Amino acid sequence: MPARVVILANPYSGSGANRRTVDELSLKLSAASLDAHAIWDLTERRRVLSDPLLDRHVQCVISAGGDGSLGAVVNELHLAGNLAKATLAVLPLGSENLVAHELGFAIDLDALVAAVKRGRSRTIDLAQAGDRLMLLCMTAGFDAEVVHRLDRWRRSKVNLKRVGRISYVPRTLGALRDYHYPGLTLEADGRTIHGAHVYVFNFALYGAKIPLAFDTRCDDGLLDYLVLQRPGRAMYAGYMFAMLRRRHLQRSDVIHGRAARLRISGQAPLQLDGDPLPLTPPLDIHVLPAAWRVIDTAQDSSK
Repeated sequence: MPARVVILANPYSGSGANRRTVDELSLKLSAASLDAHAIWDLTERRRVLSDPLLDRHVQCVISAGGDGSLGAVVNELHLAGNLAKATLAVLPLGSENLVAHELGFAIDLDALVAAVKRGRSRTIDLAQAGDRLMLLCMTAGFDAEVVHRLDRWRRSKVNLKRVGRISYVPRTLGALRDYHYPGLTLEADGRTIHGAHVYVFNFALYGAKIPLAFDTRCDDGLLDYLVLQRPGRAMYAGYMFAMLRRRHLQRSDVIHGRAARLRISGQAPLQLDGDPLPLTPPLDIHVLPAAWRVIDTAQDSSK
């Protein structure tokens, strides 16, 4: 009997080029003697992910979408108690696809099919913040304020609005006009740091593939953090310019480190993996080492 592979496709992008790409992937998997099944319906997706025999029934779960789609799949597996039973892969069809980029997944269907067929996997760390699992990054401060404004705009109509990079521009300009930069405190494995903006991350790349750090590892059992210490519009603009030039870690008012357990306190907004957090600090975050398994995209074990 062919090994079963389920493709969990984002239902909000289920037309046009994305649907054709998912259909083509299904055909290529079937041609490689893998029993491919594409799922667009959220109810059916939850049923599959909550199967207590998931590890016996499914060889690989492919998330077809962006970072948000992958995060939703991981969190649903976690809530069902099935995260350790699943091996995941990614077909990157989103705007940023940061996790896919870091893990070596691209829109190369033949390479993806070959990797799934080989079946080799690796384990990746996650973080838990409140009742949510974090794949990429959580922030407190200006960046999170923009995410909250974007979410309010997106939900201002009956149907959710589509979000692209341009959607962030007016929300960013609005936050630059009237955000007040409340102080924050980060406690990281006993170290206390005060600042205006906090980033906690498991992968180095952030929006527009700007690196927050340069030697971050997603499988070292630790989370990276970055604290931008000084408040104000001019200072924030300076931090962003330094990030674009890859020179922010050279500044004395930018603190970078690693920790297994962190706490953020203060009165600033929070966001996690691009979604606003309804919580107000303090927020506890801790690493979950080797918490999920993904297909290894390297062509041989020596890479």
